[in-house]
Amino acid sequence: MGTGVTQARMFEDQINFAGKHDMEKYALSKTHTDELYWLGRYTERVYTSLDLFASVFDEMIDGDPEAYKVMLRNLEIADIYADKKDFNKRYCFDRSNPDSIRYSLERCFDNAVIMRELIGSASLSYIQEAIYEMDTAEKSESPMIDLQGVQDLIVAFWGMTDDVILDERVRNLLKVGKIVERIDLYSRMNKDMKRIAREVERLQGRIDKSGIVYDRKRLQRMSDISHADRHPSFDDYQMIVENVESLI
Repeated sequence: MGTGVTQARMFEDQINFAGKHDMEKYALSKTHTDELYWLGRYTERVYTSLDLFASVFDEMIDGDPEAYKVMLRNLEIADIYADKKDFNKRYCFDRSNPDSIRYSLERCFDNAVIMRELIGSASLSYIQEAIYEMDTAEKSESPMIDLQGVQDLIVAFWGMTDDVILDERVRNLLKVGKIVERIDLYSRMNKDMKRIAREVERLQGRIDKSGIVYDRKRLQRMSDISHADRHPSFDDYQMIVENVESLI
């Protein structure tokens, strides 16, 4: 996976960032803010989508060939797939499908290239390596191992950005995007509300530090719903989705 190159880039980035990224010396443009926020969202979309795919893949192996349809319905993704084999191929690897994992990974790379000066070449290299791993998975008869490698590289990307980025606004913008996407996907899939509440708390602790403009009332609604002392209803999950989608 080119870890030697990545480590060399990491040390280069640490040296460069120490002198370049003083918060008081420059301002983030609206474009930078948007790109960093969406970089965070797309990395989380790839990571969590791979988790969801792995679960559905197992269900289909266990004898439910249409298990993927439930996931698509929850995520409000059009069912354009002929069968489970078509789903496995196109949902993961179809570059022309905006709902595919590959498409989201390439958007990660596009945003990372644009933000290279802010996130560092070492961070960018992990996204590039994740694309190589996705290429390997597409050619493999047993792609799940390589897809796990894609997830591992996304985690490495998050770790690298924490390590080399000195500007807390940049770090927090990435994390705000990541958490917003996670809340959205978890809510659509009706995950444990305690997990969603924890992510909402994390968002509340970071969003003001990021400098991004957001709707405070919607964030408060998300907190109230996710922390409510009752069994969550379908409407509760839908209300969180509605508010997180309009938060920023």
